[in-house]
Amino acid sequence: MSLSEDPTFSSLKSKFVCGWRDIKDEPWCGVSGRYDPDNGAAWTTNGAGPHNIQLFMLSADGTVLHCLPGYWETHDLASEIRLAEDLNKVWLDSSLGRAEKDQKFREMHAKHLSDHPRETVARSAMQGFDRKFEEKRKESSDCFLKDGSPKTTDRILHERMAQRPFVAFEKFDVEKYTDYGRQKYDKKRVLIESAPAK
Repeated sequence: MSLSEDPTFSSLKSKFVCGWRDIKDEPWCGVSGRYDPDNGAAWTTNGAGPHNIQLFMLSADGTVLHCLPGYWETHDLASEIRLAEDLNKVWLDSSLGRAEKDQKFREMHAKHLSDHPRETVARSAMQGFDRKFEEKRKESSDCFLKDGSPKTTDRILHERMAQRPFVAFEKFDVEKYTDYGRQKYDKKRVLIESAPAK
């Protein structure tokens, strides 16, 4: 994920007030070794590192419009930002009742997922070590389709968001929402496993 690359940067610069919060002491925070400021960014898939970073998009009153767990490629991130902007319009629409807003929220997440281009879906394959971890708890995991094949991380996040329409930030269950893949892993092994195929 790069917040400083376009098209993401332009969107954030002109339409959002950005902030951050240190989550290192939160129970859901990932543990993957130390990264120095001069370490180069490694290529990874969308949704990798859901315990390490969560990108929340909030309405002005603190209502969660969208949350992206893990890292995201800039074009895919920009598309999700546009969805959050559209959801904000629904949230602020005084002609709609709460039940109507919640229904639109669910529908918009489902539609957005179905419209994802093949490239986004391909960039959203769950990392191998995370998939293996989920396979060990397959009976209780929502990370698999009915045929047993793994879901992509973009599908996981939109299905989970659809269950959380317009929740206040302080009531958003981050630990449960980000609960896929390993919480602790060796970064050297991860970098090898997550390298793009040639």
